[in-house]
Amino acid sequence: MTHIRCPLCRQDVFRRLRQDPLIEILRCCDCGFIFRVPVRDGYLEKCTGCQNRCSDRVLEEEYLRLRKAIERRRLQRIAILTGIDFCQSRILEIGCGLGFLASFLNEKALEYWGTEPSPLFFKRLGDTRLGIEGRLLQTLLPDKERRKYFDLAVVVDVLQYVCDPLVFIERLKSYVKDTGVFYIEVPDESFPGIRFFIRRRLRLYAGSCVHPGHQSFFTPATLETMLNKAGFRVVKTAHVSLAADSARMRLTVNRQRSSLFDFFCSLLGFLKLDILFKQGNVAVAARRMECQTTPERPKSSTHGKLGNGVSGAMGASSHV
Repeated sequence: MTHIRCPLCRQDVFRRLRQDPLIEILRCCDCGFIFRVPVRDGYLEKCTGCQNRCSDRVLEEEYLRLRKAIERRRLQRIAILTGIDFCQSRILEIGCGLGFLASFLNEKALEYWGTEPSPLFFKRLGDTRLGIEGRLLQTLLPDKERRKYFDLAVVVDVLQYVCDPLVFIERLKSYVKDTGVFYIEVPDESFPGIRFFIRRRLRLYAGSCVHPGHQSFFTPATLETMLNKAGFRVVKTAHVSLAADSARMRLTVNRQRSSLFDFFCSLLGFLKLDILFKQGNVAVAARRMECQTTPERPKSSTHGKLGNGVSGAMGASSHV
């Protein structure tokens, strides 16, 4: 496999984590980055092979209600981690999907623009009727006229579909002001074996251990390494519990609402089991290294409430 190089450090020594008939999952022995081969354009295949396609459910009232609840909580998380005043900021969202987070950002921002390159998702955006028509572009990155224009770039559940995330972040960097902030959120793949097992057991992707479009698999360490290489430094990190979010869990396993299910999710959230076993998401706020107006990353954390019963250690790292 000498012709294959790690997308992050460009080294060519790997350990195989998984091999299926059509793909291999490799971990770089140098930097620890996990990626799959062969490389394909994963972002355009966001819903391929998924047993419970979100793009097919945009007209369901209950689906819309749950997705809005999920993205309201994410909006709060973005505000806490980035410290951005939305109403004074120009915001760029990359990969806005079906537009639920986009609708909240558009309401709050001084100016909002979102991109969505997937033809399937872009077509369904009109069905959601969220009032964001005219604020979305069917592309991955905006035109060059918008360089150094935005105060905040939001990249949620996008980087795992990108085969060369370092190059992508370096390109995206040019659209954000020198004093701007990045918010990035991806699945935490620190313990991929557990995640592979859960995906197979739930048959989320036709029995596959990975989403057919996922190319890159991040841990908090490799996400920070990538951002450092692109000229950013992480100023805050949050470990996001998915199991504690009953709305997210109900959509994932396609379950109807019940008191027992909500109690089960609350119990998982209290025990923080998915955080303990690295099965949630990792979210970071990052700024340019050369920006001198940004305070240093805290060396210690103070404990406090993040609202809506969400608690954690704010500062260098937190649990959300």
